[in-house]
Amino acid sequence: MNQVVIFDLDGLLARTEELHSEAWRATFRQIGIDVSEEEYADHWIRQGKGHLGYLAEKNHPIDPAPLILQKNERFTKLVAERLESMPGALRLLDELKRHHIKLGLASASRRASVELILARFKIDSYFGKVVAFEDAPRQKPYPDPFLLVASHFKVYPNECVVLEDAEKGVLAAFNAGMKCIAIPNELTQNNDFSKATLVLSSLEELTWERIRDL
Repeated sequence: MNQVVIFDLDGLLARTEELHSEAWRATFRQIGIDVSEEEYADHWIRQGKGHLGYLAEKNHPIDPAPLILQKNERFTKLVAERLESMPGALRLLDELKRHHIKLGLASASRRASVELILARFKIDSYFGKVVAFEDAPRQKPYPDPFLLVASHFKVYPNECVVLEDAEKGVLAAFNAGMKCIAIPNELTQNNDFSKATLVLSSLEELTWERIRDL
């Protein structure tokens, strides 16, 4: 039986990818750099390269520290105004908790953003281990975030099931030797999910029994 279920956060549990996109694009626009929605979806979400990778690829010699602060201010405001959970997310967490399943969370977002979202949904206590951007030596598609969760729970990778919405996360789970259920959203529906164990259209389709029987 799988012992640990590891959740992604943005775009999987919370409808926040659009908020991150809006906040980053507005921040870059303020310094004269236009990032399209398509660029953000490919660079940040599908590939997981983030703002540092974007600045490097575009050869923009800009100090990223002020950008991060400005982006976080915008994101916090958007969360307060428009945060929503993904369909089926909170129901699934409750179901897994009732079955006493160990839960972890591995996100590429910075800890402040992760904690903000978990607190708003009041689901902080559901997760025995939370890995954020600052915790992993390498980000998805590298396996480091998921392996950190497995190490915390003292389980083998093949005893974990990862729930992901983006190609980079699916690849990270595959590279970690973990089973992965992919649930694409509007921004990731054209990603490559060929490495996923199972692809569903919504968390509403997912139950503990379906996870258990993988």
